Amino acid sequence: MDKEKEIKNSVELKYNYNQLKIFSFIIILINFFIIVIFSGVGFTKAFYYVIVIYNCLFLPIIIYFISSIFRIKKNIPNYVFQETLLDEPRPLFRGSMYFKVTIVNEKGEKINKNTKAIFYPSYVFGGLSFDDYFRKKVLVAYNPINEDVVVVKLIDSE
Repeated sequence: MDKEKEIKNSVELKYNYNQLKIFSFIIILINFFIIVIFSGVGFTKAFYYVIVIYNCLFLPIIIYFISSIFRIKKNIPNYVFQETLLDEPRPLFRGSMYFKVTIVNEKGEKINKNTKAIFYPSYVFGGLSFDDYFRKKVLVAYNPINEDVVVVKLIDSE
């Protein structure tokens, strides 16, 4: 198994890329509409305030997904692959869900870790369908240094 290839093709990394594309598109689209609206009334100080405030509100979302992508990619050598069952869902905000998974650490002890909240009850905003992963066996990558868990791929598709 090629560790780098598996991580780069992981469902979690794909999710982060999709979210980055979606939110970038939304920001660009709304900026375009703001420019069109203000082009009719003139580019006053209010235009610049609206653009700056709007972009400051959404920039943290973009930064979050970019940092998530870089965090996963820069730690590829540290990940250890394990199979686990996604059977303990936990709800979060906006309908998103994450799973509590049991994995074995480098000392051979069973520990509980949480996945990222990338699962949704339905296909919303590029998220992964909760029903496709609930009670299914997946391959996860565990980084013992920062205790990060990345969902790599679905193994069991019964």
